[in-house]
Amino acid sequence: MLTLRGLKNMAEIPAPREKTPTAKELRTSAEPVAEHILREDAGITAYKSGYAVYSVCGAAIVFCIHSCGGYCYDSGEKPCGIGSGLFDGQAWYLRLVLEGEDRLCRKYESFVA
Repeated sequence: MLTLRGLKNMAEIPAPREKTPTAKELRTSAEPVAEHILREDAGITAYKSGYAVYSVCGAAIVFCIHSCGGYCYDSGEKPCGIGSGLFDGQAWYLRLVLEGEDRLCRKYESFVA
């Protein structure tokens, strides 16, 4: 099983202030190192360049793999944090799917606000 730590070791670290590529650019010209299909219309692909593409129902978002460490969520009562150590030894796509969902939600909310 490829872990998040293993994936980060395989992926490059993008240069600071580097322009984030589009999903189309990655899909057509970058080398994928891992892919996980969640269902027919949703999945995550990690690229050697250090970026990941999360897509669901035709929408896609690109983000840096190395920025995914710990995770904080708000359950309504109080925020809860999960340290990066928990994700490092787990299947690589678990933390990336959380990141992709959060980013797509924020993107959607910015359009409807």
